[in-house]
Amino acid sequence: MKGANVWYPLFLRAARYPGTATLMILGNTCTRSCMFCSVETGNPQQVDITEPLRVAESVKLMGLKHVVITSVDRDDLLDGGSKIWAATIRAIRKHNPGVTMETLIPDFKGVEENLQRIIDVKPEVVSH
Repeated sequence: MKGANVWYPLFLRAARYPGTATLMILGNTCTRSCMFCSVETGNPQQVDITEPLRVAESVKLMGLKHVVITSVDRDDLLDGGSKIWAATIRAIRKHNPGVTMETLIPDFKGVEENLQRIIDVKPEVVSH
């Protein structure tokens, strides 16, 4: 990966299984302050609309077979970030046929439309 002109989402960990990694989208600053979490809390940066494609390219470059996607909470966004979530899943599917996805989504403040947006793009696993 050295020298590649690809932006990497926050790489959280390589799993015990080769070809698997956990990636965090929507930045590294959360709008909540959960006691169990060590992610920085504050005012997040503006959403990067190119993130879905960049994540898909990173998945391809790393040769992943399975990717776990998580994110910070984005209560500053009307959709809670669900549109970027859906776009990221679609981009990974388009550029990485056969890659399976597990999504660890935020609660989207309980807004059903935002949750449905994730369900509609059909990742293999949706969890919270």
